[in-house]
Amino acid sequence: MEDSPPCGMDKAASFRGILDMELRNQGFFSWGFLDKEAFKAVIDDSQAKPAAFARYGIDETESVVVVALRYGEGEFDPPAWAASRASESSEAVFVEIARFARANWYGEILARLKAAVEGLIDAASGMGFALPPSRRWKRLVNSALPERDLALGAGLGAQGKNGLVIADRRGKGDVKSSSAVLLGLLLCPAGLGRAPKAVPAHVAPCGSCRSCLDVCPTKALGGEEMAFCRELCLQNWTARDLDPPLAVEESMGSILYGCDACLGACPYFRTDPGARTELGILGPRLPVDFFMDAADSDIKKRLSGTALGLSWMSVKGFRRCAVRASRLGQAPT
Repeated sequence: MEDSPPCGMDKAASFRGILDMELRNQGFFSWGFLDKEAFKAVIDDSQAKPAAFARYGIDETESVVVVALRYGEGEFDPPAWAASRASESSEAVFVEIARFARANWYGEILARLKAAVEGLIDAASGMGFALPPSRRWKRLVNSALPERDLALGAGLGAQGKNGLVIADRRGKGDVKSSSAVLLGLLLCPAGLGRAPKAVPAHVAPCGSCRSCLDVCPTKALGGEEMAFCRELCLQNWTARDLDPPLAVEESMGSILYGCDACLGACPYFRTDPGARTELGILGPRLPVDFFMDAADSDIKKRLSGTALGLSWMSVKGFRRCAVRASRLGQAPT
């Protein structure tokens, strides 16, 4: 195939325009592009050692797309195995799941990125260009790369006082900005250039608002220069093997995984009532007795393919959360 821009157009801009349309069609809330130079600048400014990024093949990356997917409240029906257990007792006790983890929205990001890349490759082929195959376009979520900094550098929005991204919507819609988003990365083996960085028009600065800081049960947010203390964050301890500090333990309540207290208090936390996925649906709560009675292998099997099924997550940590909830004896809400 011929490898030159059609009709004298800039090839990178042409590919970027196609991918822009594909990402829009896939329903992403926000997205932005970084060229190789801008990507490298963010990486170099990060606190992580270069070796931590080696497995991602960043040296072969020619450009990067950062996406934000807006998720819903996650009021899904529980999976059949959980529903049957809960129905066995009118006094069943439950553990709670944060909204972003009630379905596998991370998997949804990966699937939509794959579809967008395949659409780009097909369109480029129709114009006489051979782009690298889909497998070379690396799709990442929950990576060790500085995803938040890349999102900000790509112009997706602003950073709130809780340290999370408030994304600015691309295109039309009633909701112009939202912090109810998860991020994903597409490491591209082809140059897409860098789209002009738009000034966020809809995301106001936090100003004097302290809602997220004040609601944090362990005061993991705030302090000097609005620092984030990971060792005091509830979410950090919900799936770990180690016992949490006493201050964290006393605040965990019936949480199984995640804590979105700071998000729920944010004026920009606007979930998507129309958000849909078929991947890893768990719903807002699961029965405690499953985590107390089932074998480790069964727990891993049931959580496989969900947001709670990642390799680093600890069954021991989940059991500890279930025991705590059982002691509290909280009935379903």
